[in-house]
Amino acid sequence: MEKISGLVNGEAFLKIESLNAGYGKMEILHDFNLQVGKGHSLCMIGPNGAGKSTVLHSIFGVTKIFQEILSLILETVINQLLK
Repeated sequence: MEKISGLVNGEAFLKIESLNAGYGKMEILHDFNLQVGKGHSLCMIGPNGAGKSTVLHSIFGVTKIFQEILSLILETVINQLLK
């Protein structure tokens, strides 16, 4: 996590700490952490069932959040994407 934090160059545009999320009673993500800097791109790769879509669904409020600290800087960007 420290190496990723160093890439943010200041305050993160999107920061997720200790995210536990899933669907219904099934918890898919356990203690997930992520930081993305403003103007940076992110590519998530992994096998089927690894939780890539669950991360995105959690950011957009589709999944059940069991525990998380989610910070969105410039939250209006996400709101505009949902329109």
